[in-house]
Amino acid sequence: MGRYPFLLVDTLSLAKYHNQGGREVGDLFSELKNSPQGKIGKLLAMTHLVEKAAPGFEEFMSELLLSFDGLPMKVDEIKFAGRGGEQNVFKVASGERIFALKIHKLSQMSSGCDFDCQVKRVREEYMRVRKWYGHIDRFIPDEFHFVGHSPIFNLSALMTIQPFVERKTRGVFESFDKDTFVDVLGRNTRLKISYVLFAKRLVSLWRNKGVCLDLLGENNLSVLGRDFSSCDLYFGDPHNIISRGQVLFGGIYLPVDIVSDIFNRLEERVDWVDRVACEVG
Repeated sequence: MGRYPFLLVDTLSLAKYHNQGGREVGDLFSELKNSPQGKIGKLLAMTHLVEKAAPGFEEFMSELLLSFDGLPMKVDEIKFAGRGGEQNVFKVASGERIFALKIHKLSQMSSGCDFDCQVKRVREEYMRVRKWYGHIDRFIPDEFHFVGHSPIFNLSALMTIQPFVERKTRGVFESFDKDTFVDVLGRNTRLKISYVLFAKRLVSLWRNKGVCLDLLGENNLSVLGRDFSSCDLYFGDPHNIISRGQVLFGGIYLPVDIVSDIFNRLEERVDWVDRVACEVG
């Protein structure tokens, strides 16, 4: 399936989970004109407007387009848990186990996708990340990568299984400014030690070798737990390494201006991490 048809089907199938039905019509029309989420945001706004005019539309599209029968595991219960730029995330209950199933969207957009190479790449990058950051307690989750049939038309897709995080999650870049995060680190010695270890390794790898974790994904670098005095540092997607000069992301070649923007934003975040670590010691 091509990129744009897939994005349309993906958005229609999951629109009901975004809980935006209570938004005012005027806000949705404004979103149609200019959405910070780009095409996805505009498609969602259009779908929610149709839902207002024809209640039940989003439920109908979800039942029409989604089927979990082809998943390669026993599923007792499955719930949509969130979407990112590259993945849809589901909470799966299977027997006594509860885990996160992450379905890589880009792998579903091309019938010519070499899944063996994709799985090999993701596994190798994950093992590199484990080697770099495995000394930090509770930071890198266990993962298993494989190819299965996605809920959308049973398309083949690259999938990742992780333990499902039940604890409250706050993205470091999304939830804190520098001074606030310095204060949080000052309340939790274990968190501060983990953060300083992470920052030293991150900065060294980026400055000396030009490789970095994906710090740009939403809430990838996060703090787990409601109480700041007992929370942990956590990295949610440890299977995507960004290399300086890279132009191929998820099997797709990106234009030079987009690649340049990615590296500029990454440089800003590495610098932010470094400055915070210097302040807390």
